[in-house]
Amino acid sequence: MPKATFKGLPRGKKERVLTAATNLFAERGFHRTEMDAIARRAGISKGSLYNYFKNKDDLFHYICNLGIDEFRESVWREILPDWDIYRPIEQLFRREVPLILEHPQNLQIYLNLASSGMKKFACRYTQKGEEFAAKRLKNLLRRGMENGERNRPAGLGCSLYGIHDQHPEHHVHGFLDFRPFPDSLQGVPGD
Repeated sequence: MPKATFKGLPRGKKERVLTAATNLFAERGFHRTEMDAIARRAGISKGSLYNYFKNKDDLFHYICNLGIDEFRESVWREILPDWDIYRPIEQLFRREVPLILEHPQNLQIYLNLASSGMKKFACRYTQKGEEFAAKRLKNLLRRGMENGERNRPAGLGCSLYGIHDQHPEHHVHGFLDFRPFPDSLQGVPGD
């Protein structure tokens, strides 16, 4: 995570550093991106960059966490708690694609996590992103079932999650109990 010196920087300078790092990680991948290239693109010295972040891993972790947090906030913030189960699911799918198109570099970094040599990052960030969404969707489904909304015809959101018939409650219970990651990966340190 960033050092106190980074936190004290003016907003514009922080954004310059983070934009340079994000774009280079997206363009070149983690292994082919050097700290001096990030510093040059940000218009700062390499020494300054090391005053802000301990190392490249630290900077990459921060970029990944920031991207996931901003994505979550942007996708979920407009979902109101009193909506029925179908409206939030529709909103999620309508919001995700434009957000990805607005920030393709974040999607590229996420996709790069699947490349060889990225296992130390991949487990942490795919788990962090997917577990959050799964938890929120499970809560929506539970609330919908409690409110009797499950009797409405399954829509696009349910179809995309493998709930295919007019009685989604037959399939939802398995999803509600599903854990996307084995216990050995639960609670990866550093989250």
